[in-house]
Amino acid sequence: AYEIRPRDWSSDVCSSDLYAVGKWHVAKNILPDGPKHNWPLQRGFELIARRADVRPETILALRGEPERGRELFAGVSQCSRCHAMQGTGRAYGPDLVAAARKYDRRTLLDQILQPSKIIAPEYKSVTWVLRDETEFTGFVVRRSATEWTLRDENLAEHTIKPSAVREQIESQASAMPDGLLAPLTAQEAADLLEYLVSASGTGSPAKP
Repeated sequence: AYEIRPRDWSSDVCSSDLYAVGKWHVAKNILPDGPKHNWPLQRGFELIARRADVRPETILALRGEPERGRELFAGVSQCSRCHAMQGTGRAYGPDLVAAARKYDRRTLLDQILQPSKIIAPEYKSVTWVLRDETEFTGFVVRRSATEWTLRDENLAEHTIKPSAVREQIESQASAMPDGLLAPLTAQEAADLLEYLVSASGTGSPAKP
């Protein structure tokens, strides 16, 4: 039997965590309610077998292939669910091209591995509880004396009067989950990182 440990998504991303995450994905794929993260069953077994090492030092030492990274961006990495690059994805989260221009390769990787370490004010996740008990969660995109506007994860905007908000809860955690690189091998993580850097038009290739 596979032990389900969803909290093994770890910002440290050590091999033991990866093993547990692999088991969790396999378990999720064989449960009656189906896969949560749209993973093929075989990929979970492959990860268990490989026990991939995706520590930062390992990733940064590899030469990434941007074309493979593009495929990963749109696929198993799930980046495209919240980010848009080169016509692919949804523009909910931060602009990754701008992030790749702002940070060097090591810092960019650290931001991916530890998304809650630094959160830009405009991307702090906020929940508004209204006086009628309706709740909205997302990013605040506009505020004025008479109207507040929040964009949710479906890219829908909700504009309300400030007086309608009974409670405002600001999350200390990033809307981006920890451990999104955990399903990838070190080489795949290097490919994804290279795609982000190359798409920004900055930076030099990773060391061979």
